[in-house]
Amino acid sequence: MGNSIPVSGGTVYPGAAGGDGNDLGQVQNPSTRPSGGAGGSDIGGAGGLNPQSAGQNFDWNGAAGASLQGGAGGNDNSTDTGGGGGGGFFGGGGGASSWGQNGDSTSVDFVGGGGGGGSTFVSNSALVADPNVAQNVTADGSAAEPRISLEWVMCSYDLSVTKSVVGTPVFEDGQTVRYSVTVTNDGDDDMAVGDTVSLVDDLATGGKLISVDGLSTSVPAAGEEIPASGIEAYDEVDLSDDPENPNVRPQGLAVGKSVTFVYEVELTGTEPVTNTVTISDRGSEENNTASAEVAPAAPSLALVKTADVEKVTKIGQEITYSFEVTNTGNIAIDNVAIDEGEFSGKGEFADPECPTGALEPGASVTCTSVYTAVAADITGDNLTNSATATGETPMGKPVVSEESAAELETVPAPKLELVKTADVQTVTKVGQKVTYTFEVTNTGNVPVEDITVNEGEFSGKGKLGKPVCPTDDDLEPGESVTCTAEYSAVAGDLTGKALTNTATAQGTTLYGDAVESNTSAAELDTVAPPATQAPLPVTGGQNIALWAVGATLALGLGGGALVLARRRMA
Repeated sequence: MGNSIPVSGGTVYPGAAGGDGNDLGQVQNPSTRPSGGAGGSDIGGAGGLNPQSAGQNFDWNGAAGASLQGGAGGNDNSTDTGGGGGGGFFGGGGGASSWGQNGDSTSVDFVGGGGGGGSTFVSNSALVADPNVAQNVTADGSAAEPRISLEWVMCSYDLSVTKSVVGTPVFEDGQTVRYSVTVTNDGDDDMAVGDTVSLVDDLATGGKLISVDGLSTSVPAAGEEIPASGIEAYDEVDLSDDPENPNVRPQGLAVGKSVTFVYEVELTGTEPVTNTVTISDRGSEENNTASAEVAPAAPSLALVKTADVEKVTKIGQEITYSFEVTNTGNIAIDNVAIDEGEFSGKGEFADPECPTGALEPGASVTCTSVYTAVAADITGDNLTNSATATGETPMGKPVVSEESAAELETVPAPKLELVKTADVQTVTKVGQKVTYTFEVTNTGNVPVEDITVNEGEFSGKGKLGKPVCPTDDDLEPGESVTCTAEYSAVAGDLTGKALTNTATAQGTTLYGDAVESNTSAAELDTVAPPATQAPLPVTGGQNIALWAVGATLALGLGGGALVLARRRMA
């Protein structure tokens, strides 16, 4: 029979054993007397035995009792079936039936053994004077008079359930989706010993249980595959007062407590998936189901490309291009990058740099690249650049945005500046050499090639040499080149007036436009030769006398002078 078992709120007393069956006939030799099932104690009672089952291919023994109900009676091929097991906190086993032939003239009644009595729970053990009842049926199988009569009141608890998707409720074909299901005991009572939290989700069958939080034990365990029967979770409590013989039983949630199940399921297809999880309890059925919907993936990216300037005005100008990438789909995008398209620039465009990490739906990131303008970019035509944004879904499927372009105006401003100088300040003699220098500077924003100097007005009477310029590479903005020309002074230059000379520089841009500089002039002083001295004046008689003497001398010498002239001419 066993002793009473203290449990939360009262005491459990074992049930009585079932009576044995009767076999009074002569048909079967030896006659059988099947035994009754054992009474329930801290575990279900054992089933009764029918000796005719021994060595046969059939089983007429009684079934053992379970936690909350007795075992069924033994099977029989006639009408005298065995008694059912007693229900209760721990049910007794069912009695075994006898074996006989219905309708045989030599047979008598065959009576199966009675089921074991269920154990009894009382909140106050003082109410029970003698709980040790030997049996609950008489020897002939009839019911015995009850020793006590108690009303059994089942505990009442109401479980509610919620379900959600962990992360974004979106899936790709073949993607694993994680669900979270929470079950809460809304009262009024704790779940009793023997009651467990069980849930069924048709979609979860074959998935994996990731975790159970709130109860210590689950079937299946975390990390195992979920069967079609669903998931069961509970705590384990020891109902025995003997530490060496623990009596462990499952127990569900207390009032107000929750348990959360997390599991993963692989979803397929391209249509929305809605599934429902179901639990069972002793309360309202209205809160026993919960659903969650997962939409098919629709990945999408948008790109807007811009530059930090509107015009390109000089060589070496740095232009920062920005690429704003937005996730316009409903699923995260990994490995966001920029794929450059057509670019009219003649320099090297550096690969844009993008932030790392997944780009969630609705979020944006900005990628950047710095470009340095070269001379060939500044043509007056627009500098155009297009690109697309790329990425991958969590399962590696490519995503590409529409093309976006940035267009900048280029402003060429070619310009040359000329300064003309000479290596002397004054021309003093015939044949003096003067070296003219023409310094040509590119003060524009584009290179200029084919530099020449063209002489303008020149007041000199001689021939001015043609300016000679270097034949090096293009003249880059800010660079200078020096051309030279030489001149030799002639007598007509020595007038005392300034010797003036003007010139301009010319060139051509890389795209064929002519460029002309300012007019620059060089002015030199000149020295005139000294003037011839005039004869002194003569006055009075003295002057007449002197004149007469001079005339006589001249007459006397005149013939000699003429002869000399002739000789020089002979």
